[in-house]
Amino acid sequence: MINTYIFSNITQQFRKFNHGIWDGLESHGRNAAEANGERFVIPGATFDKNQDGQRDDDHLADRVKQQNRVAILTHFYKVLIRKRNFGGEELLAFLQPHEAVDLPGADGDAYLKHHLVGVKDIEAPAAGNNVFRKAVSTRRAILENMKAQDLWPLD
Repeated sequence: MINTYIFSNITQQFRKFNHGIWDGLESHGRNAAEANGERFVIPGATFDKNQDGQRDDDHLADRVKQQNRVAILTHFYKVLIRKRNFGGEELLAFLQPHEAVDLPGADGDAYLKHHLVGVKDIEAPAAGNNVFRKAVSTRRAILENMKAQDLWPLD
């Protein structure tokens, strides 16, 4: 929890996004960890206003009013990884548009499931950020090509 409050973990978010769907995703990750043990979380954000799968040039970003200096992120991503009981890992990767969405319960789960992606879908708009750059190349290739079909069960 202490890493939640460091400056490298701070980005501006629409209030409904932060208290709605993003909170739902964080809760799902916590509940899955409680139900199934240790997990790793890799969060991040991107600029892809035109949704072409590539990072936007800086001049295309919408800006916070007044001094027009702070760029508004267009998408947030989160990769959750957990160890399987029988070996190996499984992951959930989400790429969510940064919009004022508040969808509780089943609607929230459907929204999350709709935004499941593969890690490669995150890396291009994140300016080529290699999410698993420190993993051994064969392991990295396996993780980068995983794409979950459903959310993790919480029991």
